[in-house]
Amino acid sequence: STGTIQSSRYGIYAQLVDGTLTIDNQGAISSTGGMGISASASGTGAVTVGNTAAISTTARAIDTLTSSGNLEVTNTGILTVTGTDSAGIYAQSQDGATTVTHSGGITTADGRGIHARSTSGEVTVNASDDITTGQATTTTHNHGIDAGSTSGKVTVNFDNGTIKVVGTNTGGGNSIGIAAWDTGSTN
Repeated sequence: STGTIQSSRYGIYAQLVDGTLTIDNQGAISSTGGMGISASASGTGAVTVGNTAAISTTARAIDTLTSSGNLEVTNTGILTVTGTDSAGIYAQSQDGATTVTHSGGITTADGRGIHARSTSGEVTVNASDDITTGQATTTTHNHGIDAGSTSGKVTVNFDNGTIKVVGTNTGGGNSIGIAAWDTGSTN
């Protein structure tokens, strides 16, 4: 997409079972009641999302999910999320590799800047530019970057920017600049 999208739900929404789902967005997206880009694949489907434009939403700016296929998100746009318990970039695969490359600013009112996960695949995050996360509710984890895998290797690289997390002193949420973990990696 190269045009401006204004929506009360999804800016771009796509699903697939097998094969490769590719989204290349170059136009600004504004959503007053949902996500900017939502892309998911079940079966062996893979998802690739590229974004170079500003996205402003109340929910996840970029939301991606796969079952067993690989997942790749590349973003250079500025992401602004005003809703609660959300994320600038949410990338999660059950069994595939998850890769996030980010070089645009992210601001969230309540939630994570980048959430990158895989249950059994590798997770790689390469990020730069400023990430600012807030915590409006007491149970939200508002990490700048949250990367993890149960049995794959996790790598996070961050430079040329500042991560600022603002938390509350009450409730069960926590605020961490970069949270990276893996429990089964042999590397």
